[in-house]
Amino acid sequence: MKIITERLDLSPDNLPFLNQLYSLEDFFLFDIETTGLNHTHSRVILIGYIHWVGDHFQLKQLFCKGVEEEALLLQHFLQDVIGKTCLVTFNGQSFDIPFMNSRYRLLDIPFQLDKRFSLDVLRCVRKAQEQLQFENYKLKTVEKYLGIERQDQISGKESVEMYLEYARTGNPQLEKTILLHNYEDILYLVPCMDILNHIGWDIIWKEAPLSVPIFGHLGYLHDVKVQGHQIMVQVFIPQLFQRDQQHFEAPVPWSYGVSSNLFSLTLPCFQLDLGSEKSLFLDIDHVSQGDIQFNDLPTADKQALQMGSKKDLNMYNLHQFLMDYCTHAFSQRD
Repeated sequence: MKIITERLDLSPDNLPFLNQLYSLEDFFLFDIETTGLNHTHSRVILIGYIHWVGDHFQLKQLFCKGVEEEALLLQHFLQDVIGKTCLVTFNGQSFDIPFMNSRYRLLDIPFQLDKRFSLDVLRCVRKAQEQLQFENYKLKTVEKYLGIERQDQISGKESVEMYLEYARTGNPQLEKTILLHNYEDILYLVPCMDILNHIGWDIIWKEAPLSVPIFGHLGYLHDVKVQGHQIMVQVFIPQLFQRDQQHFEAPVPWSYGVSSNLFSLTLPCFQLDLGSEKSLFLDIDHVSQGDIQFNDLPTADKQALQMGSKKDLNMYNLHQFLMDYCTHAFSQRD
């Protein structure tokens, strides 16, 4: 297996959106190349990824000189990706992640990438089609829209064909062409993150894996629903307690299920008629715990209390509230 590493002259400021949510050690941008689309019969033969190493960003490529090296490649990738909580891809939710997980299972490697940690730029772009109006949603279309120019000119299909020929001949020029294709796919995914600045925040915040601190652990929003005069929030957080917990008498009722790994809390809310639609607000009078009052929190301003509507919940404001409130209210266990 061939391993190529490169130190990138890339500032954290190049990823402003991610910096608002995650530490540098959290996020991990990656792209895979395979010998086909079938999870069972095709192999992963090349992975390119960008991650934070020490004091800088590193671009790394793992390349199989032959398909028999796939297990070695997957094992090496596992060592770098494990523990990362924001997996940035382009179409990774539908292709890269399920393909990788299938290969891990078939090769009896006990590891799975968690889709809950996925930020798929393609999903954001597709959901913003009314705003962007692209003729298609390929990575190169997004790059063209942002003024990004490539050296690489081959398609993913051509890359597959080239690798099959490379496996037969060992032609070094084919290897160089395949590596360049993957290199530019992952390298230009960074500036492609700028497309998020052209998309509504209502789409982005629903697609990003949003973290919430609970009792010294970091969980991730699993589900949010509005039921009557309540906002029901579920946070995925493994091994928080050894037994199920139920605290329905608390100002903000909460529970934890060991089997589901879900921390659930219920936020009281109310609706007000504001013009053409009813807007949803957190009920300040009921959102308190001990000496903690909502008005003491950094998000305590008029806009932060407004949660959009039942049909279009403002995930940005909700997440900001949860970050502040949970840090104070669930800072330590009884």
